[in-house]
Amino acid sequence: MTNTPHGQVPEALRLAHIFDNPLPPEWPDMVAAAAELRRQHTRIAELEAQLEAVGAGGVQPLRKCLHHIEEPLEKVLERREAVIQILERDAHEARQRAAHALGTRKVLWNLLGECSPLLHQLECNDHESEEQLNSLLRRIDDARAVLQAEELPNARP
Repeated sequence: MTNTPHGQVPEALRLAHIFDNPLPPEWPDMVAAAAELRRQHTRIAELEAQLEAVGAGGVQPLRKCLHHIEEPLEKVLERREAVIQILERDAHEARQRAAHALGTRKVLWNLLGECSPLLHQLECNDHESEEQLNSLLRRIDDARAVLQAEELPNARP
């Protein structure tokens, strides 16, 4: 930057203004212009080297990078969709199995409820058979109590 009556101006612009004049520039201005050109050339070379070091060779390398990013991204999205489909299928199957299990439990609830009164009416001729029957009846009552505690809809006590 160079101080001028109009404030600070970049040296290159100050020199360009001198050379725009129809009069030939003075020798010190021509020397200053040559020095400024060399300084700018050096600075531009430094900047180009820095760009080269980071791999910025214009827009094309960036496009190649983007292509390498987009391609894996597309594959990730395809895998994501495949996983979603698998999870949806598995969730559907799990809901079906749960519904089937619930239906089976309701059937067992009702069967045990129907068997219990019939077993109470059986007469046993010996003590051992009576104990086995009573044990069976207690297990049926316990199983029905567990099912009832789970609040199965449509289950009759």
